[in-house]
Amino acid sequence: MVGLDHTESRLPTQLSGGQRQRVALARALVFNPELLLLDEPLSNLDAKMRHQMRAELKQIQREFGTSTLFVTHDQEEALSMSDRVIVISEGRIEQSGTPREIYRNPATPFVARFVGDSNVWEAKPSGPGGDGGTRFTLASGLQVVAEDEAGALGDAVLLTLRPEAVSLALPGQSPGTGNAFAGIVLSSSYLGARVEYRVRVEDAETLLVSCPGESARYEDGDRVEVGWPASACRIVR
Repeated sequence: MVGLDHTESRLPTQLSGGQRQRVALARALVFNPELLLLDEPLSNLDAKMRHQMRAELKQIQREFGTSTLFVTHDQEEALSMSDRVIVISEGRIEQSGTPREIYRNPATPFVARFVGDSNVWEAKPSGPGGDGGTRFTLASGLQVVAEDEAGALGDAVLLTLRPEAVSLALPGQSPGTGNAFAGIVLSSSYLGARVEYRVRVEDAETLLVSCPGESARYEDGDRVEVGWPASACRIVR
């Protein structure tokens, strides 16, 4: 099951890191435990092997049907391998939920800042923003619109905005979203599948923006239009 038939005549020192991890997993599973505990099992593997072992671990876990507690500091591992994620800080559970819930709807300021890349602002409601949204004023004075089901005017909140929810367009080509501002590209980082931009908006806030790598067309210093829908802003009270 762990794919080591061809290594039965090898000594432990002749096994690769990934193969040794498979041996350790087989030793744990052969007893058919009710609960399998994995404490950062992939931390000493290179990036390519980690991705391969993630898929294999997930498949083996499903075949055995064994409840598994997987401890990791790698957020990508936590989100990609789990049915349920528990975020812990200083021994306290900050939030528990599905990977999608944790990523899209952080429940506490710690989770908002800790899980994934995000633009996070302290803000105060300042009135209706149209289309059922609420207008919030950031500490810099920039005003953004977010959907606010609770509608608690006067309460200070955190607003979170994921980089991939932000759209970029050339000047004069509106992104066509609920929030639209003029900006200038400060820097860009090409990461293959995506490009990360740091964009200064209205000379007030610096946004992290993530775009698909194939759409990379902006250079440092380019002027752009920046926008995102009101529904993309998450409110953390």
